[in-house]
Amino acid sequence: MSYQFIKYEASGGIARVTLNRPEKLNALSQQLQSELIECLTNADEDPEIRVITLRGAGRAFCAGYDITPPQSDEDRETTEARRGNIRSDMQRLQKTARLMTSIFDLSKPVIAGIHGHVIAGGTDLALHCDIIIAAEDANIGFPPVRSMGTPPTHMWTYMVGPQWAKWFMLTGETVSGKEASDIGLVWKSVPAEGL
Repeated sequence: MSYQFIKYEASGGIARVTLNRPEKLNALSQQLQSELIECLTNADEDPEIRVITLRGAGRAFCAGYDITPPQSDEDRETTEARRGNIRSDMQRLQKTARLMTSIFDLSKPVIAGIHGHVIAGGTDLALHCDIIIAAEDANIGFPPVRSMGTPPTHMWTYMVGPQWAKWFMLTGETVSGKEASDIGLVWKSVPAEGL
């Protein structure tokens, strides 16, 4: 399997999937989301694989959804054609929902090893995994709620209960990996070098 924004290695029954856009802090572009869905599905269908691990290259697990302005003329034209188009907005949201639900649909467990920034869409991705192990100094949260309001995500409530979920979604505050472990947002935290 060959991808532009995913590194994939398999050995000993373990599929190691790494988000590989370190220069963008592994922000979830449309292409990265498509590649990740394909990669996870292929790993799940491989009879040699028993477990899937998910990591991020560089200094962040994932800093959220990619909101970078279009760089090429083609991208700008596509973006302009979509402006104000509810159908294209719906298609992008459906693609993101497919990514998140595809993790739930896998028959093999997915273990996320998170470090650095785990923000907004990065938390969506991590919280859909079966087990999360965090670097103690990870920075986890959904700060964009301060400007955009609460997102359509249910995993916070599922992981930490309604009181903590409301606190995160109403304040936009972040917690460290150690604090996330203390409140049950992640299974455990470890020193970054042990992740």
